Amino acid sequence: RRDLGAARRRLAWAGARGWQLALLTAFEVGLIAVAGTLLGFAAGLAGGALVAARAGAPVKEVLAQSVLSGTGLLLVGLVAIAATAVLVAAVTSKPLRLGRSRVTPLDLAALAAALLVLLSLRRGDDEGDLVLLLPALVTFVAAVATARLLRPALRAAERLTHGRSLGLRLAVLSLARNPGYAVAATSFLVVSFGLALFAETYRATLSAGERDGAAYAVPRDFVVREDLRRLIPVLDAAPLGRFRNLGPGTEADPVLRLTGGVGRQEGESGITLLGLPPPSLAKLQGWRSDFASRSPEVLGAAIEAPGGVGGIRLGNELRELVVRTSGEEVRLAAELRTVRGRFLRADLGLTSAGTLRAALPREARAGWLVGLAIEPATRLQERGADAGRAASGSFRLLAPSLEDWVGVGGARFENGLVTYTLTNQVATRLRPRVPSDREPVPVLATPRLAAAADSSELLPLQVGGERVTVRVVEQITRFPGVSGQAVVGDVGALLSLLNAERPGSARINELWIGAPDDAAAAQIADELEQQPFDVLQVSSRRALEAEARQDPIAHGTLLSLAVAALVALGLALVGILLTVLGDLRDERGELFDLEAEGAGPGLLRQVVRLRALTVALAGLVAGALTGLALGAVVVDLVALTARATASEPPLRLAVAWEIVAAAVAAYALAAGVLVVLATRGSFPDGGAPGRLEAIE
Repeated sequence: RRDLGAARRRLAWAGARGWQLALLTAFEVGLIAVAGTLLGFAAGLAGGALVAARAGAPVKEVLAQSVLSGTGLLLVGLVAIAATAVLVAAVTSKPLRLGRSRVTPLDLAALAAALLVLLSLRRGDDEGDLVLLLPALVTFVAAVATARLLRPALRAAERLTHGRSLGLRLAVLSLARNPGYAVAATSFLVVSFGLALFAETYRATLSAGERDGAAYAVPRDFVVREDLRRLIPVLDAAPLGRFRNLGPGTEADPVLRLTGGVGRQEGESGITLLGLPPPSLAKLQGWRSDFASRSPEVLGAAIEAPGGVGGIRLGNELRELVVRTSGEEVRLAAELRTVRGRFLRADLGLTSAGTLRAALPREARAGWLVGLAIEPATRLQERGADAGRAASGSFRLLAPSLEDWVGVGGARFENGLVTYTLTNQVATRLRPRVPSDREPVPVLATPRLAAAADSSELLPLQVGGERVTVRVVEQITRFPGVSGQAVVGDVGALLSLLNAERPGSARINELWIGAPDDAAAAQIADELEQQPFDVLQVSSRRALEAEARQDPIAHGTLLSLAVAALVALGLALVGILLTVLGDLRDERGELFDLEAEGAGPGLLRQVVRLRALTVALAGLVAGALTGLALGAVVVDLVALTARATASEPPLRLAVAWEIVAAAVAAYALAAGVLVVLATRGSFPDGGAPGRLEAIE
């Protein structure tokens, strides 16, 4: 700007017209803008080729469809024109004075950009085109703000250097008196370093989203469930012990998953009822702190409840059930649970026989008697609103004997005798008492379901055709392994509750398997492909994560971001080098004055180096603040540009601090080395730098 201003003044003194001065300005500025655009285009071309090659895509085809396409070349031209216009405005515009302050067109443009950013963030618009422009707008605002704030910051720094080393004071004093080139260099560094941090934050957020998504879908290392093509229940394929013996340190948690609705809300259907062992919550790999206000350990303790199979344990020696009956004829059936968790039904016959005997199925031996169903021998006749005459009677189970059971739907139990009144309107049966008869099962619920609970936090659910009531003890925004509204409870308590209402309505239908390390996980994966596990559907967290990394959009984006971060850091270092070289060229007169005052070559080199390092430090700090500001738009931008589908769970900002710290350290070290090397041969003994040029 200084050289161009001098040339314009000389031409004006020589009688040049206004259009000639404008042509000179446009030509010189345009050369700089076009050169910078072409250099950036070349860097982008090389980066695109590298990304395509690393991604295994045909390089020529990718470049032909992107940067070398008609649209890509048009954008290059538009960038060159826009850069030229901005530079022309910067070097020719006269600032407006508002009191003691001067306002330039760049200040007004930055203010407008800042208002657009604030408007977008306040509206929460994460799908509009404005989201794509937010990084550029934030970076532009940061560069202009740095340019405005650097001057007073340098003046404040100059006052702080009193009493410090002479070289530092001279360096800061010269920058405070003539901050022009320092402002431009610092703004360039802010853009370069800020965009490098933005690219790294974008990459870290995308990578964390891939890991979170895989861990959310498969909360442990493996999820095993029934294959709908074969319809073989999980525990029918192999007992739980076989899964726990897949390898050393293997954990296999039984899980219940059912769908249902809220009893008092007809529109609230399709919710997921999930039961799992409470201690397993602390081991979920898909858990995030934003899912609930409490830790998984606390939530697990909150839902822990007594469960158990319930019913009468049938010994191996028992071969038949014996019932003595009296009263009107009805049909009795025994409801049985096997040691493998299956539910069976054994028909005892009609009560008119007096004494009923039914052989136990072989599979039910050593299992449990979990209910006795009382059903009409034939359908009771209904006459309009008249439900017909109810059938009544009684019976006593002789082998095995009943203790502390409860009647449902017209049945009563007292001192081993069952009396009943049977109609067609309700199911009449006898069942064992379960813990949920005394206290509702405690559960976790998503906010919408928790809001449906009454003042006592009781929530009625319609699950498997039965209505049950649970108590909401904690709220969760979401839960790993579940998409949508969820209710989560102790698997044992939920099995007891649901099967007490209707035996067989709830069965373990998933296993969440954890491995101690990667080697064990690989061994388990191999075992699950063998018999008898090969009839089940197996989902692997590691496989899902690897698949997400190979997604074409995400994979290409990660490579592009890595290249972009490296290029931005490289540009920042180039900016440092150009700052030093420009200082040596443009400040020759000032350096000559210092030498004339007695400054030696060592002091002159120290001044130049400290000036450059001051600019580098200012750019680093302001660039870091810019990177943090850009973090506010990273999540929306990743969701909009790098994911083909909506993320579950929602993306969360992630920063790889170790990588950022390493990049800052590498930048600082490289900047210091560049400054030292660039000034090493300056100011040789025996003459001032550019003496004749400075005098002229």
